[in-house]
Amino acid sequence: MTSALQPSPDPPNVYLIGCGVVGQAILQAHLAAGCNVSISDLDEARLQAVCEQAIAGIPQARVTSAPPLGEKLPTRHLFAPEQNAIHPPPGRVEPQRGEGKASRRQPSPPGNPEDLAPLAIESIYENREAKRGLLGDLQSWLGPQAVLCSNTSTLPIAGLVEHLAVPEQCCGMHFFMPVEQRELVEIVVPPGASPSTIERATAHARRIGKPALAVADTPGFVVNRMLSPYLNEAFRLLCQGVSAEQLERVAKRFGMPLSPLELVDWIGPRTAFDAGRVYWQAFPGRLDPAPLLPGMIKAKLSGRGGGQGFYQYENGCRSEGLSAAALAVVERYERDPREWNDDEVRCQLFLPMLIEAHLILADGVVATVSEIDTAMRGGLGFRSPPGFFAAFRQWGTAAIAEELRTRKEQRSFSSAESLLEQLDAGRL
Repeated sequence: MTSALQPSPDPPNVYLIGCGVVGQAILQAHLAAGCNVSISDLDEARLQAVCEQAIAGIPQARVTSAPPLGEKLPTRHLFAPEQNAIHPPPGRVEPQRGEGKASRRQPSPPGNPEDLAPLAIESIYENREAKRGLLGDLQSWLGPQAVLCSNTSTLPIAGLVEHLAVPEQCCGMHFFMPVEQRELVEIVVPPGASPSTIERATAHARRIGKPALAVADTPGFVVNRMLSPYLNEAFRLLCQGVSAEQLERVAKRFGMPLSPLELVDWIGPRTAFDAGRVYWQAFPGRLDPAPLLPGMIKAKLSGRGGGQGFYQYENGCRSEGLSAAALAVVERYERDPREWNDDEVRCQLFLPMLIEAHLILADGVVATVSEIDTAMRGGLGFRSPPGFFAAFRQWGTAAIAEELRTRKEQRSFSSAESLLEQLDAGRL
């Protein structure tokens, strides 16, 4: 392994933009799959440090110098050993959208992937104008044939690319944190996207070992549209007397892989806030925003990447309880605390997710219950053996309907009318 900055004679045609926490994870996923990449960031010192760290555990990987992308962004080329490359089994075909699984059906385009047109994935901070500007620059720098993918977690792609000369070359490619543990990517299909763009993005996801779920271009897509009310309820419960330990216990018992608070630390409070704001602006009647997350940001608690968020992190290990700084923020926003039993907490956390899943299907973001299950398993790591909807069926349609009616005055339960009609008919 060498990190000497030698000029790169044969630059990669995969471009990653952004070296934040998520960008680093996306870079690592590419290198682990044997995919050579070009990576750029405004902060050259951070860029170099991230590249050195990325190749540290990969024998024979190397980083080389590169001219600034667009004569503007500091850039490095990273080369992974070929033995790391992922080669899908020949002839394997899995169901496409509408058949209940993430799509791996589209074959990789013929020929060497390095001979294809450039493909770029931006993962800068979740700001509409910043992403619009960057995508415009990328199309200018890489050419109109380049496939441009945004790793936005919630922003509709159409609004990011409407000003481009060739918007049909753009789509969303949404990775989930922690990237190494979440196998799925959402391929967000904006109106007018060319089939070849979606095929190329899907094939690239497959190249790095990620099955892809095609979703419609609406705020939050599938996973984050369901996640936003879940996380907001967790914040509200924490400020109303529910302990972090109880939140974690109830979440895991229902099928989530980790505490909602730890998930926010993985995502980063700022990114979680930006995603929640997009959801609230799109669906203002469905969520009463908890003030806790802005309080965390004001306290400069940046999550796992900064060593401290809801929990403390040292050498990659999470503290048992909340960090002292997070506890201070929780106490500041505490309102009418009381004792909650686990069933109450389960209702508050998961019934808003069920409501949102029902509305996602009604809106045509995906077509089937099976695709919701795929999104929950692959994007959030949901691990209840029966699946997401089956877990609610075990709960019982009559019992769920009763709980929804009990809570109908709460904003996060106010959009359950059509779901209640189904439940009253004994269907889910």
